[in-house]
Amino acid sequence: ILLGLAISIFAAQTHTAILYLTTFAGGAFVYVIVRDLLPSTLQNIRNGKSTLIHMLFGIIGIGIMLGVSNL
Repeated sequence: ILLGLAISIFAAQTHTAILYLTTFAGGAFVYVIVRDLLPSTLQNIRNGKSTLIHMLFGIIGIGIMLGVSNL
């Protein structure tokens, strides 16, 4: 917690650090998706479990991302 506080205080003072920290955070999200979420989702789809639900929520997620990016 203290390390995160120190980094956020430093990032608030320099705009360059914010650029690198958001890049790092985005990479961490991509890593979690590719390493943890995607394999189990693909396995469920291959087994015929809830394929339609996965597709529906994927489309909803893409729609939400497009809506937020347009704001």
